[in-house]
Amino acid sequence: MKNTFIMSLLSVVIFGLSSCIQDEPLYREADIVSFTVESELFVSSHISGNGIKLRMLDTDTAMYKNMAPVIKVSPGAIVSPASGVAMDFTKGITYKVVSEDGNYSKEYSISLIPIPNYVYGLEEWTTEVWASREYPALLDPNWASANMGVAIAKGASITDYPTRSTTDAKSGQYAALLETIKGGKYLGQNIPIFSGSLFTGEFKLSFPALKSTHFGQPHPKEKGKPVKMTGYYKYTPGPVYKDKDENVIPGKIDECDIKAVLYSVTKGNAANEWLNGETIADDLSIIAVAQLEDRSKREEYTHFSIDFIYKEEPDYRNNDYKLAIIFASSARGDFYEGAVGSTLIIDDVEVVCEPYDGE
Repeated sequence: MKNTFIMSLLSVVIFGLSSCIQDEPLYREADIVSFTVESELFVSSHISGNGIKLRMLDTDTAMYKNMAPVIKVSPGAIVSPASGVAMDFTKGITYKVVSEDGNYSKEYSISLIPIPNYVYGLEEWTTEVWASREYPALLDPNWASANMGVAIAKGASITDYPTRSTTDAKSGQYAALLETIKGGKYLGQNIPIFSGSLFTGEFKLSFPALKSTHFGQPHPKEKGKPVKMTGYYKYTPGPVYKDKDENVIPGKIDECDIKAVLYSVTKGNAANEWLNGETIADDLSIIAVAQLEDRSKREEYTHFSIDFIYKEEPDYRNNDYKLAIIFASSARGDFYEGAVGSTLIIDDVEVVCEPYDGE
């Protein structure tokens, strides 16, 4: 009798456990919880509602035509196309997730957002002309120098220009060479030196000359927040440092300048606002600067990695912004101070940007 009772009790327990297992509900969630691409070009993905913003470093569109994302979904759910399947992201793509219980589904549309990676090899050079005078320039129109001003003032042969290419490159075939050269008297003005310069922006001849450099190119929010500038350089200061009146300054050694500046402009008016040689150092619009501190002699290529120091966070609701990258063979060359012969060689420059939080 006792054994019969025990057997009956066990049967009830087993049946109860079996019922619990059988009655365990299937998951009804149908969510994509992460969406990544196994590539060094992947920046981030942001899932919001039924949309996914996929941010990749800007590159050849051929890469976007054959990307296999890694997709994680809710427990038991099935996504189609499946995780790991290569797709053409240059076309509109929709992913469908079906819940484990099969009763719920959700579709996600993918927005591919290429993020420029600001890598400058400084490889491609060309010749520009002003009034039949030729001078060297980078092919990339985002970059400028004061070579046009030298062409107007001096009319020198192309090898004499302060900014030009060199085959003494860290990588590739060419790098940028900036050399401080001797000036003279032009149009009644004494210009003792011309510093080699290279910057993102435009050169528009103006008087005084410091207003000729229009520093910076538009930097929309989609390009991310600049956090670091890196690259390689060599620097040899010239033997004799002079002030703007050509007085020798005993013991003073010339320095180069390597920096980047992020500054605000009126929203919708970036094309008509810029910082120039008079304002680039301390204008109130400047919100972040990355500047090399040790700008002394470097005989061999030296790597630099400079963090942007922010005074305030960008406010894209009320402002637009410009980013200026600036190199000079004489740090005070814009004030006609420095040493003839000072030479800065720059190669493999990169500005690293990160997506803004929530983007």
